[in-house]
Amino acid sequence: MNQSQGNSSSEDRIQREIDKLDQTNKKQEQRIRNLETKAVHNVNLYFIFQAVILASTTVATTTSCHDWWIPFTLSLVAAITNLLSFLGTMSKVLLIKLRHRIHENVSNYKRPTRSSSARDSLDPSRE
Repeated sequence: MNQSQGNSSSEDRIQREIDKLDQTNKKQEQRIRNLETKAVHNVNLYFIFQAVILASTTVATTTSCHDWWIPFTLSLVAAITNLLSFLGTMSKVLLIKLRHRIHENVSNYKRPTRSSSARDSLDPSRE
């Protein structure tokens, strides 16, 4: 009876750990989806801003060739700002995915048994 209670408590502990890991996994997946959505929004805003700049330069009649630097500067500032924002967002996504991959590798890591490591050291084909 005492052994069955011990098994039950260890199973409960394992189930709680599984539930905790499942919640953490769901939070990470949601965080990745949010960051990917943010990256797409940044790219869309960049194209919209570029369209506004293009539309404003084609409609204006008072602009001349010597004012080329105004839309160029606006476009360059928008490009650099959006590029930095996009790179920051994607680096967060890649960092989260890297952490997840490292966590999977650590949790799947198995130590070699003595017999297999001794067998590998004696096997000349393994070198």
